Amino acid sequence: MSAQLRALWTLHATGHLDDELLAGALRHASETVRAWAVQLGTERPGRLRVSADQLATLARDDASPAVRLAVAAAIPALPVGERWAPAAALAARGEDNGDRFLPKMTWFALAPAVGADLARALDLAAATPLREVADSILWYVSRTAEGREQVAARVAAWPAETAARALRVLAFSLENDAGLSAPSSWTAAARRFAGTKDPGLRGAIEQLSALFGDKSVLGPIRARLADTATPLAERRRALDLLRRAGDTESTALLITLLDDRELRAAVIPLLGSSADTARAAEGLISRFASLGGADRNAALAAFTSRSGLALPLLRAVEAGRFDRQALTALHARQLRKLNDPEVNAALDRVWGRANESSADAKATIARIRDVYRNAPVWSYELEAGRKVYERACSACHAMGGSSGGKLGPDLGGTWRNGLDYFLENIIDPNAVVGAAYEMHVITKRDGTVLSGMIDRETDTAVVIRGVTETVTVAKSEIRERQKTTQSLMPAGLLEALPERETVEVLKFLTTEPR
Repeated sequence: MSAQLRALWTLHATGHLDDELLAGALRHASETVRAWAVQLGTERPGRLRVSADQLATLARDDASPAVRLAVAAAIPALPVGERWAPAAALAARGEDNGDRFLPKMTWFALAPAVGADLARALDLAAATPLREVADSILWYVSRTAEGREQVAARVAAWPAETAARALRVLAFSLENDAGLSAPSSWTAAARRFAGTKDPGLRGAIEQLSALFGDKSVLGPIRARLADTATPLAERRRALDLLRRAGDTESTALLITLLDDRELRAAVIPLLGSSADTARAAEGLISRFASLGGADRNAALAAFTSRSGLALPLLRAVEAGRFDRQALTALHARQLRKLNDPEVNAALDRVWGRANESSADAKATIARIRDVYRNAPVWSYELEAGRKVYERACSACHAMGGSSGGKLGPDLGGTWRNGLDYFLENIIDPNAVVGAAYEMHVITKRDGTVLSGMIDRETDTAVVIRGVTETVTVAKSEIRERQKTTQSLMPAGLLEALPERETVEVLKFLTTEPR
């Protein structure tokens, strides 16, 4: 066989592999020779020597998975419209369902043709025994409004098992979308499985109904969330569904759930979107002192996202009911971004004005450098500096891969850069801003302001990664979108600290970890 392969390669390389010899190689007893014949006959797109019909015949009749893999690799050389027959023949080979490569290669070959004929693609998805091919087609088709219309219509007619899997794939394909219009057949599709006992399928239907704006599903979801006998995983899923549905009417329930340690982290961001801002703010203010570090950060992110929450917070600071030290320069800048005169006036009273120029920043760097160098640094505890770091910095930065935020660069190893590195980057973060750390500001139609980095984007939604959470925002809900030249890191972090804490945190940052 090795001699025959060498002969085949030689004939091809010298230009003597004519059509008759190639056709004979496609019928050869050796699967290796047949696979090589497919490859050699299709290696030049536009000058194919093996037709779509020949590839379809091999895909349908050849017993060798190696030959079928060669066919799958050759299909992309065909014009898009000619790919259906050989791809469908490969998709009909149920014995390849567990193959590591063939289902994937079949999908890769077919994918460019799917968009032009959604109906034919869905027919193939329903017929193929290759689950990976079926799921890939359903995922791809579900990404468009027209495709969702066709999937929803077929769910009502397909066999139950096929239809149920299509709903799960549809839900998976839309997990990063928001604010979509419901397909015209959606009500009938959802009603078909209304009584299902399968929690996964029920969850997919509820998720899609919420995504498509069906408020009728929110009542049962709230009831499961309120029932303490409901398994914790189900309650967490209920919270996620309320979040994705943009629920704003569950304020009273959510406030009671602030006392549940297992659910609190998911509850706080939902309170940030509550319609009853006064009640939500009071619930958070009254419990703030009992919250842990991550939950405090989430609560502050909620307070600073909307004027209706920000004003009660600032009034509580003025009245002595809320510790001013919990607010950092990051929160002050976010509050300024609300562009609310009342918020700005209250912020001026409790925080003060701060918007340093580069020249001012240089003077501040020099001043704090002198403070640090003249302090008895040896007497300051590293653990005290660590605590300041965790309070002021860890929401955005990790330290050597440890737990911490992902908005800013990991600070592991940066102790080697010395004091001036930290002074310049903390006090004047806008002097040099890497593209990866530029801040995006999204203002929603309801006045909510979100700041952070764009994590990903679809045709219908933007996913923005902030300090405490990653939020999916429907593009239809966006009033204004800005990309600023400012760093995500706010100025004024060190200036807001007492002098002792400034020295402690700088000692911690510039000391080699042990």
